Parts: sequence; structure tokens; C-alpha cells
Amino acid sequence: MNQHVDVVNLSIGGLPTLNDGNNVRAVLYNRLIDDYGVQIVSSAGNDGPGMNTVADPAVADKVLAVGASVSKDTWWADYGSRVTARQSLFPFSARGPREDGGMKPEIVAPGAAVSSIPTWMPGEGVPEAGYELPAGYGMFNGTSMASPQATGAVVLLLSAARATGTKATPAALRTALMSSATFLDDQPAYAQGAGLIDVPAAWKLLAKHVDPTAYTVRAPVCSVLAGMLATPKSGAGVYNRCGAGDGGQSTDRSKDYDVQLTRTGSGSALALLSWVGNDGTFSAPHTVLLTKGKETTVTVRAQARSAGAHSALLRVDDPLTPGVDKLVPVTVVAGADPAKPSYAVSAKGSVDRNGTRSVFVTVPEGAAALKVDLSGVAGDSQTRFLAIDPQGMPVEDSAVSRCYTHFSDTADCAPDSRTYEQPMPGVWEFEVESRRTSPVQENPYRLTATVLGATFDPASSVIDETAVHAPAEKAFTAVNRFAPVTAHATGGALGALSQAHPTVTDQSMTGKQITVPRDATRLEVSMGNASDPDADLDLYLIAQSGALVASSTNGGFRESLTVKDPKPGFFYLYIAGTDVPSGSTTFDIQDTLFSKSLGAVTVDDEKPVKLASGRSVKVAGRLVAETAPPSGRRLVGRFSLASDAGTTLGSADVLLGKVTQPTVDVTASFGPAVAFGMDDRGRIGGSQQVSGATRPMRWDAEHGITLLDNTGLRSGYVLGQSGSGTWGTGQVTRTEGGTRAGVWDADGKLTLLPLPDWETYTFDRGFAVNDAGTVIGNATGRVKNPATAGDMDVNDAFTWSAQGGFHKLAHLTESRALTEPLAINDAGVVVGHSSKAGKRRAVRWGADGTISDLGTLPGMADSTARSVNSHGEIVGTSGDDAFVLKPGGTMTRLPDFGFDADALKVNDDGWIVGTAELQPDATTAVVWDPQGRMYDLGAMVDRKHWAPTEGVGVNNRGEVAFYATDLTAGGSTKIVVAKLPS
Repeated sequence: MNQHVDVVNLSIGGLPTLNDGNNVRAVLYNRLIDDYGVQIVSSAGNDGPGMNTVADPAVADKVLAVGASVSKDTWWADYGSRVTARQSLFPFSARGPREDGGMKPEIVAPGAAVSSIPTWMPGEGVPEAGYELPAGYGMFNGTSMASPQATGAVVLLLSAARATGTKATPAALRTALMSSATFLDDQPAYAQGAGLIDVPAAWKLLAKHVDPTAYTVRAPVCSVLAGMLATPKSGAGVYNRCGAGDGGQSTDRSKDYDVQLTRTGSGSALALLSWVGNDGTFSAPHTVLLTKGKETTVTVRAQARSAGAHSALLRVDDPLTPGVDKLVPVTVVAGADPAKPSYAVSAKGSVDRNGTRSVFVTVPEGAAALKVDLSGVAGDSQTRFLAIDPQGMPVEDSAVSRCYTHFSDTADCAPDSRTYEQPMPGVWEFEVESRRTSPVQENPYRLTATVLGATFDPASSVIDETAVHAPAEKAFTAVNRFAPVTAHATGGALGALSQAHPTVTDQSMTGKQITVPRDATRLEVSMGNASDPDADLDLYLIAQSGALVASSTNGGFRESLTVKDPKPGFFYLYIAGTDVPSGSTTFDIQDTLFSKSLGAVTVDDEKPVKLASGRSVKVAGRLVAETAPPSGRRLVGRFSLASDAGTTLGSADVLLGKVTQPTVDVTASFGPAVAFGMDDRGRIGGSQQVSGATRPMRWDAEHGITLLDNTGLRSGYVLGQSGSGTWGTGQVTRTEGGTRAGVWDADGKLTLLPLPDWETYTFDRGFAVNDAGTVIGNATGRVKNPATAGDMDVNDAFTWSAQGGFHKLAHLTESRALTEPLAINDAGVVVGHSSKAGKRRAVRWGADGTISDLGTLPGMADSTARSVNSHGEIVGTSGDDAFVLKPGGTMTRLPDFGFDADALKVNDDGWIVGTAELQPDATTAVVWDPQGRMYDLGAMVDRKHWAPTEGVGVNNRGEVAFYATDLTAGGSTKIVVAKLPS
């Protein structure tokens, strides 16, 4: 529907990887302009000053893309900043050309403005300007300000045209504005297009009834994405950003570019050719004869006399029409080549306050890292460098406060030296700029880019089989291929590798969930080998919250991303079929999750060595798998060579084919029942449901389940047994009501404990008992608080024996709410937890009743001690982790799968049983040996029969008890007894 709109401003946009103007939105905008005669004006984007950073939707052919200019007077009046250039560009203003060489932006316009903001907000001025703005006004800048300025220019031209009866088509408007623009001498053509708008000059042309002759252009393009263009390696302008060895421009010889011109409209056959913005690099014929509809070759010769970017606009002008009918952008980059022996490029110069300079460096294949250093900065100069990859994508946040010397937070961005790992091969741009607040007018600098990298021989290897916790030895030769470096061998956490070969269709997505453990150090994802060679696939990693964590949208199907120290939790990996010409494509994808919980690679010698280019060093060491890999994954270890700054120079991966574990012999199973421990005779105490009632029970291999004395009880549980099996204790509920602690002797006869008489308690219970018959437990009630005269809930811990009765155990603090003694050894040492700062805190009571705070694991807020053996070794849980505390030592985290773990019992030999999550909410029973090494019982039993879920107990004759799902009995839960591995 025609709404009779004449001009539209779009102060929007974003930087796509392939900004060639060949997408659905661009087609739509071009049609709107052609069909309805409405001129769309759009901001070029604020991702500058790097080359090829112009944003979508400004990249559409017939949309007028506008960059942001700024005058010397504006810098002073609006920002209090002195500059020397009378007119220039804001550093943030996005630069062209398009990926296909097309001219973007076409023009530039003032990009600073005092803008309205909500009237209740205070004025937002710039302090350095020396004045304040009134409420409701703010000082803003951006190409979003420049685009409305240019839109206003279009409106003025349309208004004048209507007043005078002058025809003003969108094509005529664009021609008038571009033909009359003022070219800025201090900026290259690819940055400004035709230059700064000049409305009076544009009207003078438009008043002559501009009707430009139409031409089409087909020009050579060489870039890392040239193969992704609608017509591969061909576009609307000459664009060469390849390395010299890949068809790029060099400084030692000229290069010819054949531009195919076709006159598609009426007009003269003669076209005059001339240049705008040519620094002497380009030459071409002065005229060309163009037959309508026939393609004619115009050869442009480029002789770059210096490294860097060279660009100009080739005017194609029909002498019979007003204005310049066509502007063909020509942009070539002669990248500096980091050559032997230094493999470094150094550029020296100075940059004016608010100015920019660029250094282009060709990064070769095989480079592991690119180290960039900024030096020679004067005094308090505020100068920075930013990196733009060969696809024109800024690789770091270019916010105006970041990365400046003597200004920015160095913890956020190191201004003088940064290293880019796994740099994309091709021509990189390093842009140097000085901030508006720099106290120095001319800011000297030296920028040095150094290529680093090494190769390993062999590049990778496979170990067919290894045992868990057993070292597997490997050795490699690492060769330094680039700049001299001081390097050392290094290992690290093992990774869990997943590989797949899925299918994705055009404009659809596929993906998977990845669960990241707490100990993860790195997540790597890569994909390639698409069956459709022209497919454009993109990669996204999304957090459970929906936030974008990382992405790779380089164009084509080869994508990769790396996340260092990923946060634990669920993530979703999505692969988008952004453009699949064949409709669907298969592809290879792999993700590797490196985690300390899986194991580690250690190297024999980490001593730094100096390596000249071509020199080698031996890298040897071993891999130790601490567990089998998660389901569907294989373990991989990485041997690396790193610089003294920690940058990885090269690596070799070792794939572990099979990881074996010792087996356990299952000797018995029973259930359904609830179990709370196992004595040294192999008897298990707990409870069983009988006729709807919970009955205390004891199980042994000879007699099976024996129900214990239940006289006068409604229900009961055996919560603990002495090592010899003489005694059991627990919690019972009487028929008349009330919960009490109970003690059963070896024959199963019950003794019911009374309530302590220290307070008026509601109930008590027994948690554990030793061979001397000493019971530990707590009494719970609601008592008077002497400090407040109100009521408070208490849990008072006690010991009880038939000879001595009750003895109170001390609380850790004045709080009496959380104290529970959970285990006692035959020496009378008791462990459990008490309250500290409102949290459970693991404690130890000596035989004399003295209480000790056992602390927590680092970073954890709480802890509880669950078991103590005859040597005083204590195990338990702190926060989400299992711990062991040996006499005279400190609390130490036990290995796990990177998720929650609990240590439940420890025997006198130091074997520990517990429960660990394989992933959130999926548990298995585990044991830790006396050296603290973890074994997954799920991998040690017959997996077709048993699926262990939780630990129960471990005794001194080498038996372990655990819960398991019986896969041969309909998935019922059983208590399983097995012999520990020798």
C-alpha cells in the first residue's frame, strides 16, 4: 500500500559477517525504493573505524548509507577537544567497502547532536566542554545522528523540487548528493564514499533535471569471504584484501583489475573516466565507449607504493547528463608480510587527537597466535589499538572508554600488549587512534605485530586402551615455525570429546545440550566438512538463561568457538542453516569439554627454552584419566608448547580409545528396603515397609532381612550400627505418640531411651553408636530463650550410655538450632555439625567433649562431617563437594565428576563410600581409595544388571553397600553388597 511517504530515515543497524547487500531485507528495501519512489536513508553503523565494517540495512544497493562526520568546531564546542583537521570522521563511523566491493557509505553527514531526552532527567553534557546542558537534553553522537541530517537534506531537496516542478527520483537524489559532496582530504574513499553532503551544491545539480545514465558493474573481489558472494569473487567494485601470496596486492609490482562496465540505460555511448581520492595508486583510461547492453572491459592498474590500504572512486560520467552517473569504488590492501627471521611487522607514526591510522598485516596459515604491542607512546598520551579480522569484524569491544593508555582500566583491556590466539589467516587491520581527552595533540606510537606458532610431530595420536588412574606416556617433537620465542612444555585438564555428523536444512536450526561441570577449564566447538560446499552455517552457544555466550558467524560452513573457564550449568549449542542453497546439508561437528575432574596431562620438563625459528624441543609426559568419559564421549589429552606469557604456540591431542576400570564382585542384593549403614560383619541396618508400617530391620547374607524388636512402636529406623554389630541405634515412634531414640542389642532387643531432663524436649533420636554402646544423638524441643524471654527451637546434642546416662555435647556457638552428631568411633571421638553464622559447620567433639570447628572447603559456605574412622580420619560434605580431613591435615576436596558429591562413610583402611552426580540430578555410587582416587561403581559392576545410584556404607572387611536399580527386575531399587577392588 502506497502511504505517499517520500523519505524514510533508519537509525538502526548491525554488522553482519557477509555485508554484501545480498539478503532479503536489502531486496525488500530496493523494491520499496523502486516501486514507491521513496528514498531510504540509513546509518552506516558505529563499528568503525575498521575497513568493511558497514552495517545492515545500510548495505542495500539503493539505500543511502551515511557515515558520521565531525568538524573542528564541533569537536571544540561539543566536547572541548582541540583537533587540527577542519573536517574529518568520527572514529566510530563504519567504513566500507561492502564485502562485494560496493560503495558504502555513499556520503557522510554531521554525526554529533544535542538530542532530547526525558524531561525529568538531568542534562547529559560532556564535562570537558565546560558547560552543562539543561534538563531534557543530552549530547549524543553516532551515525544514527548523521542519518537524520542526511534525511533532512533529502527533504530540503524534495521541497525545492516540488516548489519548482523539478523531477526528483530517488536515483536523481542520490546522484545529486554524491556528485556534489565535498571529498575529505584526510580520509580514504572507502571510509567516506563521495564525501560530506553539500545541500546547496546538490540542489544546483538537481535543478538541472538530473536523470543519470544507468550502468552495471562487475569487478574482481579477493577476500576471505569472496567465495560466498552471489557471484563468487565478483562484485560491484574492486576489492582486494588477500595476502600477496593468495592473489593480493603487493608493493613490489603493479596489478591489473578488469572492471566490466555495461550501460543499461539510455544516454551517450561515451563515458568519461576520472578519479576521486586517488593517492597515485590507480590508473585507468580516460574514456570508454559503451554499447547499450554489452559488457565492456576497463582495466584498472594499481601500483601500491606503500603498505596499507589504497582506495579511490572511479567516476563513470556521461557527458550529456548533469552530475556523475556512476561511482565505482576501488579498494586494495597491500598487507605487510611478517617475514623471516623475525616474523614481525612494525609501523611507526603519530596520530592526531581524535584521529585514526591503520596498519594491515598478513597473517599466514598455521599461525597459533598474533602478538600486538603498542610502544613509543608519549607522556600521558591516550592512545589505543583495536583489531579487525580479515572479514572486517572487530574482535574486541570498541567502546570509547576501553584500551587506551593512561586512561582505561588495564584489568579490562591491556592497552600496550594483547595476543590474539588462533587468528584467522588473511589480512588483519590494526587501527591506532587517540582519544578526544588525550593531553597530547600529536600522539606518537609504534605498533608491532608478531606471528607465533609451532607444530608437533606427530600432530596427534591415539592410545587404544588405558586404565583409570594409570599413567600413559607420550612424547612429541615441537618445532617453532615463526618468531623466536621463549617457550615451555605444558599439559592441562583432559577433555571429553563428542563428534557427530548431523543434518540441517535451509533456514532451520539443530543442536544439542551441553552440561558444563564446575571444574571445566575450556569448551571448544568446531564444525566443517559440509556436503553442500556453498552452505553458510552459523554456530551459537546459549546459556540456560537464554543469554548468548559465544557465536561464530564467519560465513561459510567452517565455524569454531572457544569459551575459557565456562560457568557450570546447562548450555545449548545451536547450528543454524543460514543459507543452504541445496536445501539441506550434512556436516561434521565436534565439541570438547576440558575439565579437571576428568584427569590431566602432565609434562616431564616445564623449563623454558629459547627457540629460534625452525628450532625444536622434545615434549614428553603422561596422561592420567581419573574417570571414564561421560556417555557418548571419548577422553582426549593435550600436550602443548606455550610462550612465557602463557600463549599456546602449538599442541598435539592424544585420543584415549578405551578407559578401563577395576571390577567389583557383587555378593548379595536385597530390597526393597532403606539402608543407613553396614557393620564389619556385613550386616546392614535400616528399615522396611511391612503392612504399611516402617519397621526397623537388620540384614545379613545368611538370614536376609530380620525385623527388630518393635514392641510398643508405630514405626522405627536403624540409623547407625557399631562396627562389631553389637549395637544399633536409631529413631522410633511410640504407639501412644512421641519420637524417641532407640538402642537394639545384637539379638535385636530394643531399649527405649528417655528424653534428657535438661529442658522440656519434644523428641530425641540416636544417630550412631560405637562398640562400647555409647549412643550419640540429639534432643529437639521448643524452649525459652533467656536472652529474649521468647521461645526458640533447639537441637541439643548428647551422648548416652547404659552406665553413664546422658551427657550434653557443646554447641559451636550460642545458636542451638543446627547441632547434630552423626558418627562416633570406638575412641569416643564424635563428628557432625553445629551452627555458625546461621550455616551448618562441620565439627569434632573429642572424647572429653571439647568441640572443634573443622571449617569448610575454600569458597563453600557450609559443611557437615558424616563419618570418622579409628584413626580419626573424617569425611563429609562442604557446600556441593565431598571432603576428607586426615589427622593433622586440612579439609581436602575429594575428586568428583565436576558436580555435587557426598562422602558418607570411611573405613579404617581409608576407603570412602559416597554419592556423586554424573550430571545435575543424575547420581551414581562411588568409592574413593586411600589415596583419594575416585572410582565409579556404575562402571565396576555388570552394567546390564545394575545401575548404582547412591552409596550406603563401607566396612573394615572390604565390603561396600550401595543402592542400585536392578535392570533385570523391572527397574526396582535394591541394596547391593560388593567386595572392594584389591
